[in-house]
Amino acid sequence: MKKHKLITIFLFCFLFLVIFSFRNIYANTNLDLVCKTHVAINADDNTVLFNDNANERVYPASTTKILTAIIVLEKLKLDDEITITPQMMAQVPYDSSVMSIFANETYTVKDLLYGLLLVSGNDVAIVFADTISGNMNDFSVLMNEKVKEIGCKNTNFVNAHGYHDDNHYTTAYDMALIFNYCIKNDTFKEIISTKEIRVSPTNNLSRILVLENSNQMFYEDSPVYCKEIQGGKTGFTYDALGTFIGYAIKDNMTIIIGSFGGMADENGNSSRFSDTLKISNYIFNTFEKKTFAKKGDFSFSYTDLTNKKVYTIGLAKDMEYVVPKKQIIEYTVDLNNTEKISTQNIGKILISFPYKNISYTENLEIINSADYHEDISLIIYLALLIVILLLIAKLKQILVSKKRKHNKKAPKI
Repeated sequence: MKKHKLITIFLFCFLFLVIFSFRNIYANTNLDLVCKTHVAINADDNTVLFNDNANERVYPASTTKILTAIIVLEKLKLDDEITITPQMMAQVPYDSSVMSIFANETYTVKDLLYGLLLVSGNDVAIVFADTISGNMNDFSVLMNEKVKEIGCKNTNFVNAHGYHDDNHYTTAYDMALIFNYCIKNDTFKEIISTKEIRVSPTNNLSRILVLENSNQMFYEDSPVYCKEIQGGKTGFTYDALGTFIGYAIKDNMTIIIGSFGGMADENGNSSRFSDTLKISNYIFNTFEKKTFAKKGDFSFSYTDLTNKKVYTIGLAKDMEYVVPKKQIIEYTVDLNNTEKISTQNIGKILISFPYKNISYTENLEIINSADYHEDISLIIYLALLIVILLLIAKLKQILVSKKRKHNKKAPKI
């Protein structure tokens, strides 16, 4: 089968996947946002769905603590106990947000994580840094190694809590990548989704600390309540202003949303929350999660006479994406040299949504293969069948001819 013929067949099949709209619908992206930078990405694959200066450098403030938390979760056990030392407490900046732990108290790692993420305790961040690395400088090395592993390109952290330092910076997009990595951990998700919890030092159960989540989007009586938001982390310094990174779920879509560098909006609400609410509404009104085809759908066969193989070729995985609603889809099919198919990566499908600058690529693969045999016996059987049919037709013709002659010779009465 020629390459151009394969492409034609596959394009014909793929047409059934595509529903065209004859009129493009442009969503209103004038959301009247206040924060300096914003981002929204699809948690499935990090595709950017909303970009407002998302790669501009910002100070993260206490959203830094999501990275501290995930390092703790990967390095320590939840039921490990840590005793607070005077040296740890001596490092806490005087104007910090704190959990209010005291020297010589002992806490489990999990209870300290609640203090880190719910009330944004800088004291807890220092405790974790000293426990894991011995000091803040060495812990920051771990942090920067982790962000590179995650895929961040424009981030540098110098401390575990986000207290302002000119060399402690990131971008909204990088923070979204970090947060998406963090929510793969179930304990992290459990903690950031908690509205309130009471904890005590294990060596003084009479002292009870009530920890309330600083995420105002959780509370139904809040003017910035957002039922889609499942969890997040807040931050604030005078240099960073208000910051937020979190995630929302609706209609089988999980979206990471970040808003950085905001003060109060025109209604007096923190813009890190009101902006996030607006972006959440925009995303779920504008996008949908859609399955275009299943793995193995729209397959076709290719016979490799050189290697005596018959290959079945099709989609390597389901084509399911978060895509703009009611927009024209552009697509191309690219097959590699079909004369030399021998690997699992033989071609791809690219679909794109030009008005949202979004595209997805899925690979084709060899789904199955079988040995090719030239079945000579079948040809012989077919030939014999044709000969027999011809002989029967000829015999019938002879019999009919003899009958006619006999009728002519018969006497008339």
